[in-house]
Amino acid sequence: MTSSQFFNITTIAYFASMVLFITYLISRSRGISLIATAVAGIGFVANSAAILMRWFEAKGMGYDQAPLSNLHLPADGFQIQAAGGRRVCHAVRLSRHGLGPTRT
Repeated sequence: MTSSQFFNITTIAYFASMVLFITYLISRSRGISLIATAVAGIGFVANSAAILMRWFEAKGMGYDQAPLSNLHLPADGFQIQAAGGRRVCHAVRLSRHGLGPTRT
């Protein structure tokens, strides 16, 4: 596989994770939350593999450093949304059990 294929997997995984986290907020199903977390983890692994593959591809072309200048553009939005969705789900779960922040 090439780095661009890994980046395609990353984008799809982060988007699917975002949709699943939104679905979790609606349904409050623990199973959906676990699946969304697993899909986000798959996206993270694919993103890491893509960066490493890009580095090895650059080394093969004679460059001494990883070309990281444009890697953040397609995937960062989905990373932020997936991480934000996870934090919101965690806060909702804590508040449902009375463990969230208290107001005075």
